[in-house]
Amino acid sequence: MKRILFYISGHGYGHATRSIEVAKALLERQPDLEIVFETDAAPWLFPLNLQRGYQLISRKTDIGVVQRDSYSADKLATLQAFAKFYRSLNQRLPEELELVRKNRIQLIIGDIPPLAFWVAEEAGLPSLAITNFSWDWIYSPYAGEFPEYRWIIDVIRQAYGSCDLLLELPFAGDLSAFPRRKPIPVIARHARRSPEEIRSVLGIAPDIPFVLVALRQADLERVNLSPLKALREFRFLFFAPVPQSDNFISVAPDAFVFPDLLRAADVVVSKPGYGIVSECLANRTPMLFAPRKDFAEYGVLERHLLETRTGYRLESEKFFAGEWHNGLQALLTAKISWPNIATNGAEVAAGEIQKMLQKI
Repeated sequence: MKRILFYISGHGYGHATRSIEVAKALLERQPDLEIVFETDAAPWLFPLNLQRGYQLISRKTDIGVVQRDSYSADKLATLQAFAKFYRSLNQRLPEELELVRKNRIQLIIGDIPPLAFWVAEEAGLPSLAITNFSWDWIYSPYAGEFPEYRWIIDVIRQAYGSCDLLLELPFAGDLSAFPRRKPIPVIARHARRSPEEIRSVLGIAPDIPFVLVALRQADLERVNLSPLKALREFRFLFFAPVPQSDNFISVAPDAFVFPDLLRAADVVVSKPGYGIVSECLANRTPMLFAPRKDFAEYGVLERHLLETRTGYRLESEKFFAGEWHNGLQALLTAKISWPNIATNGAEVAAGEIQKMLQKI
């Protein structure tokens, strides 16, 4: 029986959801496989999307980006937090190596904590990465502003440099830290239930424009919702408590599998991150968004959304003022030619991982 240790960044949902898709594809190919996930991603994502074959250890595996909300980063706090995390590595590594020994781990995968590759190197195990960006790329501009932390970039690149193979996703940034790279298609979840079924459950008639508001609580608190109440011809679905209105619906984050809602919606309002952009592509739902600062991957994703006309950018002032009507109308009336991009990356990744396992 083969055993994998899968380290996942807890920054956002995208790292976890795409890693779960890879795990699902792996378990379909190799049902006796055992997967140990280590991450501080939302625990409810796992049973909602994966029904068997895994163990979940809820523990922080990297820093990600320290944020007040999804639209701006605290660059200095991020660097300081990573420095503290790295300096505790001597205490952390023995715990991780004991986990590897106890579970008889044979392969380590990372999306994309440097910790995964430090552990693999110490344990003498093969390692594989899956990502479209790396933390050295994200942190480099931060270290440019605070050069006393330039050493962080070097230690992250050293960790990635020990990785045996990177499966490189589309919309990629600078991944030069990885010595061996192989491109794969987009990894994305697809809807399992029909739009008609989801709309029926939510009580939204087929002819009513349905807007899925995929914003976190901290982001939503910045938005003036009053103008949206006046848009009676729309239905807005939120994942947080909102003021009562006839056109507002609020559900818990784990009440539905997200792609089912996404496919049923006419427009999604969100921040452009890899996970949501890839799933918009897979489920053919356009996005209304505002610019993000201090996130290197934003520029890559924004270009894709604007060049393919699958997204509409509102300037931040209008976005947070709730002046969404023109953007929503533009997307609802647009004749979008969806790009023909393969979204079977999970199956391709599973095949590559299986090849590595067969060599062990």
